[in-house]
Amino acid sequence: MQIRPANSFDLDSYYAIALATGLAGKDAGHLYDDPLLIGHIYSAPYLCIQPDYCFTAVDDFGVVGFVVGAPNTPEFETQLEEKWWPGLRLRYEDPLGIAPKNRSVDQMRAAMIHHPEIRAKHIVQRYPAHIHMNILPRGQGRGIGTKLLETWVENARKKGVKSVHLGASKQNMSGIKFWRKNGFAPIDGLMNQAKSRSVWLGQDI
Repeated sequence: MQIRPANSFDLDSYYAIALATGLAGKDAGHLYDDPLLIGHIYSAPYLCIQPDYCFTAVDDFGVVGFVVGAPNTPEFETQLEEKWWPGLRLRYEDPLGIAPKNRSVDQMRAAMIHHPEIRAKHIVQRYPAHIHMNILPRGQGRGIGTKLLETWVENARKKGVKSVHLGASKQNMSGIKFWRKNGFAPIDGLMNQAKSRSVWLGQDI
């Protein structure tokens, strides 16, 4: 198994892995008509905009996982608004006239493209950087996640990053366990918010 800096040839794999792990760590392929939608949000923009903070794990069968992130979340959100979302908004219709409960999964993701979530100020003030990781089932439980995380943190630390946060699906209990085991702690007041689908965790590095 090898962990290396990401390159543009990884893009298709990043899209595929985002889909294959998009249901709280499990395969979400059966949910989407457009298999690229989830990758448009959670993997591809990092590789295209912030490649210096992307690392790829490769095993004997090919790309098995990746870790991506951004050193300054508000700045990354601005870059997305300038460089990433405009083209996708031309491609995907805004489902604004459809009640959220009646939207398909594709329409839910399209809504995220047209109305992206802005990370809460009290999170980014304390933990400006953020990180995101996806690993295929064949790579889970082999220590790949820990090595990816260590690689990302070492790179970020050398570039002056002091702290980092992430959002994990409340349904992904194994993922939350992994992050807690590796030093991430719930951000005060956010662990048990009933309306939030995510658990927010942070760590000083």
